[in-house]
Amino acid sequence: MKILYVTSCLLGLVGGAAFAQTEAKPVPGRMPIPSLPITGSPVDVAKKDSPDPEMVSPDTIQFPNNPVSDFLLIYEKLKGVTLIKDASLLAGGANLSLTLNQPVTKAEAIRLLESTLLLNGYAFIAVDEKAIKVINTLGGKNPRSEGVFLFTDEKSLPEGEVIASYVMPLTYLSAADAVPIFEQFITLHPYGSLVPVPIANQVLITENSTLIRRLIEVRQLVDQPAPEVKREFVQLHQADADRVVELITKLFEERKTASAATGAAKAATGQPSQPPGVPTLPGAQAAGGATITSAESGADILLIPDTRTNRILVSARPTDIAYIKKLIADFDVAVDLSDPYEYPLNYVAASDMLPILNDLLQEQSDQGTGGTGGAAGQPTRTVSGGIGSNLASAANAARTG
Repeated sequence: MKILYVTSCLLGLVGGAAFAQTEAKPVPGRMPIPSLPITGSPVDVAKKDSPDPEMVSPDTIQFPNNPVSDFLLIYEKLKGVTLIKDASLLAGGANLSLTLNQPVTKAEAIRLLESTLLLNGYAFIAVDEKAIKVINTLGGKNPRSEGVFLFTDEKSLPEGEVIASYVMPLTYLSAADAVPIFEQFITLHPYGSLVPVPIANQVLITENSTLIRRLIEVRQLVDQPAPEVKREFVQLHQADADRVVELITKLFEERKTASAATGAAKAATGQPSQPPGVPTLPGAQAAGGATITSAESGADILLIPDTRTNRILVSARPTDIAYIKKLIADFDVAVDLSDPYEYPLNYVAASDMLPILNDLLQEQSDQGTGGTGGAAGQPTRTVSGGIGSNLASAANAARTG
């Protein structure tokens, strides 16, 4: 009995599998049951979110030698806006050429039409979000006199080559410094303009929207916070703070002279140079201090001596501060003085000799290694050698005089 029961169970399992396979196979003459897609599949969601772009067939744009009106008719249909046309466009003008040899997307077709018209002197001016003016700039009209639409949000700028005005905000870079950078990056059209607004630190741009977007990309690169500037006091133990600042400034004078000589070259490459005769801007050099330029980073280094405490305030980048501190340490060294020279006086008091010695040393300091022709025609004594030699000469002069 057990054997028969096991055998019947096995036959039932085999029969069920065979029946399932039979149901899975399509039966001739019957419609197969469609398989339902898995709801919520990431692939299906992606397909719904990113539909295929609308294509434009090559037959739509076949203009081997057509008037401007044909271009504007297709442009108005593809763009989905209302064109306000200049009266001069109705008079015809030179024919233009643009042909497609393969299907392109709708956005590419609009861009090709705008580029063709822009190269031939036609300009699109944004009136609002649904209307665009078309004028011929070669006829002497300036788009800025046609009421260019002003945008404050870069995301709202029209697509393509439509002329618009945009207020560009700046965070770290000043508007006066941003305008020369923009002018060297792009060449404005005759109707384009860059107007700095110093009070709000903004730049008012009037150009086609493509160039405006390029300037927005440039702003993201150059409108960065200034490098870190540290301030540190350096204590001097041997040297004088004023004298050390003077010596360090002289070391950098040659570099300043070389920079002034290359000012014309900088102007040729587009960088602004200070015209001759124009005074330095306020704050370029602090009172009692000196501003030098780092040879490595090109940044300014401010040195202010504090006479009361014999310290030097250094304001610079961290890498430049390390270099300046090393330079100050090289100057702040002890000087080996020679042994004092003593000379006994027989006929004159030491207090009477001090003014004479002071005058002799002053003459040596004024004339360097020596000279002739003192004040009021009097001969000047030539003093050479060390301090001991000067004192000996002064003593002999007093004795024989």
